[in-house]
Amino acid sequence: MTYAKPPSLSKMVCDTFLGPKLVPNSSKRYHKRYHQNRRRRNSPMPRKCILTWQPGSGDRPGRWRKKYKGRVIYCGHGNSKSDIESYKKAVSVWEAEKRRIDAEIASQPKANHQEYEDALRDWDRVLQWCQIHGDLANAALAREKISQLQQRLESDSPPPLVYGDQFWDSFDLPEKFLETIAAMVSYPGSATPPNPSSRSTVNPKELNGGRDIFTSSNESKREIWRDRLKVQAEIPEEPENTVQAHLDAYLNQEQLRVDAGRLSASRFTSKRNHLLRFRDWIGSRTPITSIDGRRIQDFHQHLLTQIAENSLAQDTAHDRLVDTKSFVRWLWQMDVLESLPRNLERGSNALVIGKKVSAPDAFSIREIKSFLKEATGRPRLYILLMLNCGMYQTDISKIRQDEVNWRAGTITRKRSKTKKHASVPVVCYKLWKETLQLLREYRERKGEQVLLNTDGSPLVVRGIKPNGKATTNDAIANSLKPVREKIKIHKPAKLFRKTSSSLIRSNSEFRGLEDLFLGLSPNSISDRHYAKAPTELLAEATAWLGKQYGVK
Repeated sequence: MTYAKPPSLSKMVCDTFLGPKLVPNSSKRYHKRYHQNRRRRNSPMPRKCILTWQPGSGDRPGRWRKKYKGRVIYCGHGNSKSDIESYKKAVSVWEAEKRRIDAEIASQPKANHQEYEDALRDWDRVLQWCQIHGDLANAALAREKISQLQQRLESDSPPPLVYGDQFWDSFDLPEKFLETIAAMVSYPGSATPPNPSSRSTVNPKELNGGRDIFTSSNESKREIWRDRLKVQAEIPEEPENTVQAHLDAYLNQEQLRVDAGRLSASRFTSKRNHLLRFRDWIGSRTPITSIDGRRIQDFHQHLLTQIAENSLAQDTAHDRLVDTKSFVRWLWQMDVLESLPRNLERGSNALVIGKKVSAPDAFSIREIKSFLKEATGRPRLYILLMLNCGMYQTDISKIRQDEVNWRAGTITRKRSKTKKHASVPVVCYKLWKETLQLLREYRERKGEQVLLNTDGSPLVVRGIKPNGKATTNDAIANSLKPVREKIKIHKPAKLFRKTSSSLIRSNSEFRGLEDLFLGLSPNSISDRHYAKAPTELLAEATAWLGKQYGVK
């Protein structure tokens, strides 16, 4: 009997790390792939490149390229596909070229653009008339039609208008419907009328029970609405004094606050979305001077109706009303409105939508231990920093070298969100031994930030797209996804911070330190002006937290 030769140790190791072999009896291939993977892991290049490397040919050096909207863009040369510096420069060139192409495409006229503009103009006039005269049903219909048409117009290739898109279609019956009526009149006793196309010789307009029965009242309504829209058309249009024009100016000012670091990108996006809903409700072409106390009250009632119909959350309605009030006050401060509506004056409680009071959510200690049991490396460091120092992802991304005392094992800083506020305390956090050890392991030796991605980029990057929507690239949240999937816990990462503060509050010895731990402004006058931050007591509280989580 012949026995098979046992595999070598090197082959067993390669099979473990690289999976099944690609070519039989090729141990060199295994070793090559193994070392290639190690070099790729240690390479500063991102795992997924948005540009493609094109090797050189002849006298032409290698270059980075990108295909976009049917065009090939060359973004710069480089030494090899591992040249990180040339890749970063090429990405900057590509982003600028992408913005230029998008702007060029956006400036080109779209198909059926004029038909959409005519339909939107009629529906805007209908909306304005209905709001002035309190016709709520037709106003809601006009808003719905305007929203549908604008959404289709924003696409790259808007489809042609269909029956029902134009306002005047509501006074006409479609021809197929009339043919069906004609067939039913010709065969009154038939339970299933014949196919209307087979009765093409019948003219429904000539039948006694045909078109006149269904449109006699519509003709009078058409004349009434023609007169109404004629009155609205006679009002001179001033594009610079519409709701849309002033809303654009307001959002541009808020964009500058984002660029200056005075407003977060996510808050700007939330405010923008709320004001766009108000714009859609009142009409983008509505004169800005028509905003008065009655209009604001009608919008307040509209929000209450949506809450009652369960089509809008109460907290969202509250935020939408608050942002709308701020926009109207800004119009008054800029002398756009001659006077501030009285129901927006200070002390007036006429327009209020409260928020729901709910118990704060948090992780249980068992769930925290499940995370710590499965998380290793960078994900474990991020979890420990959130538990130990009450940090969010943005706080971890912005830890500076001068904020860490490596000998004392402390981080001394203000919250990133409120660091420009004088009343916010500077908090000194005593790090657990394991937190300090992992922070040393993954720290950056050069630069201002302590923690960066492997490619040298910030851990958390927030920005705003040209369309006003916020973008977030959160490497910390992404690194925690595999751990969440494995332990089947999908609560947000912000609850790590809340869990530690809740535990501190639950301990009678440390109660009252939770605001300091969270980096919040002191509430009492004595805490704000006279008492020093109890750093030593906070260190005892964080040490106690580590024992609760089983962390040294």
